[in-house]
This record gives sequence, structure tokens and C-alpha cells, in this order.
Amino acid sequence: MTSNDNSDDNSDDNSTSRRCQFALFILTAIVYVNVNTFDLATNGCDHTLEFNYIKYSFFGTIASIVAMIVIAISMACDKCSNATKFICSLVIFASAINQIVCIGILWDAYPHDYIIFYPKYWNSVRSECIESSTKWADDMMDVIVKISAGLLMLTFTCIAIGGCCRTMVCCCERVNSIENKPNQNDISRLDEIIITA
Repeated sequence: MTSNDNSDDNSDDNSTSRRCQFALFILTAIVYVNVNTFDLATNGCDHTLEFNYIKYSFFGTIASIVAMIVIAISMACDKCSNATKFICSLVIFASAINQIVCIGILWDAYPHDYIIFYPKYWNSVRSECIESSTKWADDMMDVIVKISAGLLMLTFTCIAIGGCCRTMVCCCERVNSIENKPNQNDISRLDEIIITA
């Protein structure tokens, strides 16, 4: 496989990732516009946390897109200052942190519904108890939140497993370097042999 093939694979992966992110953004916008917020907290079925995630995700994505456009335009015009880059990067970072915090709140409030290691994550949706004229939007909201929570949980799990594996490799390398280090007595004996020879 040549480097050209690798770059083609990377560009395909990037374009697929961008398409998925764009589709998720469009679905989030559709849900945000169509969910009836009055019905979210009725009948003992509170879905305000899910709606907050959708709302912050929607506006955070818009802020991130605007920040990326500002960076691109300012770099194209050769007028990109470090302050502009910093502020735009801060907006993108804050948007990501805000979405992670919202998912964390959902994990804390409803762990069986939004953590992938529980069977209820796979078997049911929390929006079953909502009765509204826009039931499809409520179900879609629940599915979007489940997908986002699942992807974030998988990301954190992969980071944790990778960190553990890397730590084990470093420990094994350290033990091997200590075991392979020549003993001081062996070095002095070698010196005696060399001197007498």
C-alpha cells in the first residue's frame, strides 16, 4: 500500500465523518424546531435534560461553524491574528465541553437509559411516556441523545483502554531495561580480565 492510498483512505474517512456530523446537525435542528417544550415536563415524564442537550448541541455547533468560518476567512485574507485564532479555538473547545457536560448530566440522572453497558440503553427509549402531537420529534430527540451518549462512552472507554495498554507497555519496557542492565560485579570482572590480558 502506498502513501497515496493512505491519503485517499484518510480523506474518505474525513469526508464520511463530516457527512455524519452534518446529518446529525440537521437532525438536531429538526428536533429542536419541532419538539413541543410544554409537553416535555408533563405526565411525570421529565425530558428537559434531553432537550437542553439538543439545544446546547444545536447552538454550540452553530457557534463552532461560525468560529471555523472566521478562522478560514481571516487566514485567506492574511489577517489572522493570534487573538482571533485563540478566541475561535476557545469557542470550539467550549462548545465541545458544554456537550460533554450535558451528556455527563444525563449519565448521572438516567444511567440505565444512556450508558451503553445497561440493557435498557438498547431496549427502550425514555420518550415512551410523552404524549404529544410531535411524538416523532420526541422519539428522534431520544435517539439522537442515545447515539451521542453512546459514542462519547465508547470514546472514553477506548481512551481508558489505550491509556492502560500504554502504561503496561511502558512498565514492561522499564522492567526489561532494568533486567538487561549489566551488573556492576560483571563490569568489574570484565575490567580485571581486560587488564590481565
